[in-house]
Amino acid sequence: ALHGLNSRLTNALMKLSDLKWGLQGVPSGHLLLISALLALPVASPALFGWMNGFLALPIFSILYVHGPAPGASALRTALILVGVLALVLERLDMYLFGLTAVPLGVTLYLSARNREEAAYSGAKGAVVLAARWLLFWTCFGLLTKTNPYASLLQALDLGFQQTLEMYSSKETGLTPDVVYGLQNITTSLRNTIPRLLPGIMATAVICTVWL
Repeated sequence: ALHGLNSRLTNALMKLSDLKWGLQGVPSGHLLLISALLALPVASPALFGWMNGFLALPIFSILYVHGPAPGASALRTALILVGVLALVLERLDMYLFGLTAVPLGVTLYLSARNREEAAYSGAKGAVVLAARWLLFWTCFGLLTKTNPYASLLQALDLGFQQTLEMYSSKETGLTPDVVYGLQNITTSLRNTIPRLLPGIMATAVICTVWL
């Protein structure tokens, strides 16, 4: 009786989470793989934060290999698992930022299914990603009552200032001429970065899509 109850509970849970792999056609190993790839930036942002730029690839792959229904089922389950991990680790912000890759992956999959040209699908992907990033940072700014763009500029400026102070100290043993040259370079960068940052961010969107 206990064994039968366990079987019924297991079947019920599998139906709720849509994990009947024999019917859906998605091997459990694929679920584990995509979950691991999505979880790495959340688990260790310092080591794997750069992977946020590539998260659209596993999303595209799971949809392209297994089709829209089974692929979406596996993707949904993976996102739920990673979401639980983010809550446990208190890194919900990293998880939510990673979610911006989902619309990009879906857009690229639809473009591939419809056999659209690479330039057209890339342009669509860039627009979708830029819109999602803008929405994410706008919501983040409203919730934290900060200006993310201004905060980024301040962080960069502070980084340049601290670097200059570190190399200007007597302990480094640099000559006054070298320190003067570093001061000029740092001042030039601090004045130039605010003008270049919008272009850098636009380039980041394009590179993320095309990579």
